[in-house]
Amino acid sequence: MSSNGFYSKSRNLVLLVWLLMLGSIGIAFHAHLLQQQMGKLRATVDEHSARLVAPLKQGEEQMAKSHEARWTAAMDSVRLAQAEMRNKGNLLSQVKDKVMEYVTKNKSPDVLVKKLRDEFESVLQTEIDILEAKKGIYNLSAEIRMLVREKILKLPIDTKALYTHDGKELENLLKMDQEDNELVKYVRRKMLVTPSPRNVPYNLQFPGKKDRSEGQLPAFLDIFANKTTGGFFIECGAFDGEELSNTLDLEERYNWTGALIEGSPTNFKVLTSRNRKSTLVPACLSVEKHPTQVKFEDGRTLGKIFNISGVPVQSVPGRPKNPLVDVLCLPFYTIYKALDQTEIDIFVLDIEGHENDVLFTIPFDKVTIHVLIAEFSHGVKYTKEHMKSFMLEQGYRLYEGTNARKYWQKENYLFIKKGCKYDRTHP
Repeated sequence: MSSNGFYSKSRNLVLLVWLLMLGSIGIAFHAHLLQQQMGKLRATVDEHSARLVAPLKQGEEQMAKSHEARWTAAMDSVRLAQAEMRNKGNLLSQVKDKVMEYVTKNKSPDVLVKKLRDEFESVLQTEIDILEAKKGIYNLSAEIRMLVREKILKLPIDTKALYTHDGKELENLLKMDQEDNELVKYVRRKMLVTPSPRNVPYNLQFPGKKDRSEGQLPAFLDIFANKTTGGFFIECGAFDGEELSNTLDLEERYNWTGALIEGSPTNFKVLTSRNRKSTLVPACLSVEKHPTQVKFEDGRTLGKIFNISGVPVQSVPGRPKNPLVDVLCLPFYTIYKALDQTEIDIFVLDIEGHENDVLFTIPFDKVTIHVLIAEFSHGVKYTKEHMKSFMLEQGYRLYEGTNARKYWQKENYLFIKKGCKYDRTHP
């Protein structure tokens, strides 16, 4: 190979190397420019994102502050109402009105609904824990809870949920004695439906009817001559809260309140629509000194326990006349303690057959029941003589009245505690 050819090839090789180097530099330069452009683009995106996100974050912070402020104001209004009215009568009603006024004036926007749904139970629970030990104050938290449910969340009362209990939870409940404080707390928190406010009209099928009972009202008015206003009752077998009610007239016309216990889910659903001014209890009364789970005949006025806990349905004589549903039965004494009411002016017991069984579970030395009326005509195991004898042993006397024997007295006994404030035979 000639020297000229060698040099020519060497030049070409060097030129190629230079071209490759220039190309690499060009690529690197373009990559650098591209990286700069990407950096600027990222900065632009971040800037625009920040501009977009900032109002959202600010809105969230404002919403959180608004949410916190609303609850703080609500809780403050409760505390203020307690302080103002601690020594005045009808505390719960007045506090309820203040909270109602607050919720009405401060309607929460829709954006808060989900947050409220998730948090209001836990927010209130602290208040419940603090206040529930004080007489009657547990109802205060229940009032607030119901106001939130109705005014903000717009949720109706879920009857099915009230009669449904978690399997493991139910298993534990059935093991508890009627005096167990954990059972009492459970009833307070989950099985007491708040009374309808006094300013909400009744929703009655026959408004204006003079006597919804089977004729017992005149006897009640005769007995309670010195207390026709502001008494407290417990009625078990409350039915729909209107038809054959022994307590509606006392509540509507004489400003009484109390607790209405109903074992039938079908009847209870109607009961919740009546706007009664009393606590509602979705349960039946246990025939044992602990809660029981029973098959309950879910039907109108003949709703009743079909089989006592532990007795198979197929072993019960006869066939049910209505659909059978599972219902939790609570001891009377547990409900009495959960209501935190020191005295009951009248206890109405009409449960189609197990009245004596329920009476036998009540520790009469620990409760104050001035007047008691109980049906005896459908007794399952015991007769009316058993009832009469037992109640006389507990220190009660029969009410005879001043007039001829009434129809209702053919199926019910009306007892008055000897020496109580309504017993005019013992001044």
